[in-house]
Amino acid sequence: MNCYPVDIYFDLNQNLPAGINITNINWTFGDGSNSNELAPMHTFERSQDSTYPAKYQIAMNLTYSNSCENGDTIYVDVCEQFVLPNVFTPNGDGQNDIFEIPGYYKLGGPCQFVIHDRWGNIIYQSLNYTNDWDGTGVGGITATPGLYYYTLGCSDNNSWTGWIRLIR
Repeated sequence: MNCYPVDIYFDLNQNLPAGINITNINWTFGDGSNSNELAPMHTFERSQDSTYPAKYQIAMNLTYSNSCENGDTIYVDVCEQFVLPNVFTPNGDGQNDIFEIPGYYKLGGPCQFVIHDRWGNIIYQSLNYTNDWDGTGVGGITATPGLYYYTLGCSDNNSWTGWIRLIR
């Protein structure tokens, strides 16, 4: 999975038949910028209004021998770096009492979030996680301090696994 910033090199030279003389070329990168180079390098940066993942439509139009025109469009998916926290302190002090995944709202949801203990027992499960796990397990039982394992799987087929240390 690519993450911001992403440098992408577009090389039209590799695909040109012999004898083609390009007289004009225009690339549009879907983020408001463009280039007239035959083989441009473009950096996709995270914008304030970007969604996860960002999908850019890249268009290339060219004019070649005898004023012939041709072009193509491709799509590039770019994401921002996504890191899940691994420490959680639901002790009632008002700080870090809910397990929150930063940027969760940008994922290709809904996402299923499952917490297992070290023996594989399900401690918590949500089919559409909304940053609301407070350390309470299945049946309302308070989860004990320790190491837990999670799986986070979203409807866009992205998934993450890892561990969480619960401290009270």
